[in-house]
Amino acid sequence: MQDFQTKRSARGGGRRRSRILLVILLLIVLWLSRAVWNIYQKNALTERNRERSIAEMQSLEERKGALEDKIRRLETQEGKEAEIRKNLSVVKEGERVIVVVEQASTSDEAAAKPSFWRRWFTFD
Repeated sequence: MQDFQTKRSARGGGRRRSRILLVILLLIVLWLSRAVWNIYQKNALTERNRERSIAEMQSLEERKGALEDKIRRLETQEGKEAEIRKNLSVVKEGERVIVVVEQASTSDEAAAKPSFWRRWFTFD
């Protein structure tokens, strides 16, 4: 038994080695956790970009459908005529253009009701 205790006390550096090993393991765990966090952030960014791309693709698909409808309409004579009339203000022979102008509001309404100051300070 005496031999065992003397051998154990002779190699007292075991605790020191285990502390060094714990520090090394802690550093490795910290390094790995940082790497995992970076991967998590990249994954979250990729997911946001994916969702944005899907939304953009859907809007482009809708626009594509609208443009295809417009192309089909422009392939017909009526569609061409409607587009020319809309963009160039052109009329057929025998047609007349009517321009509707809104009437300007009369100032009678404003003149009928005196202002606040005129009601208090009338010199009649």
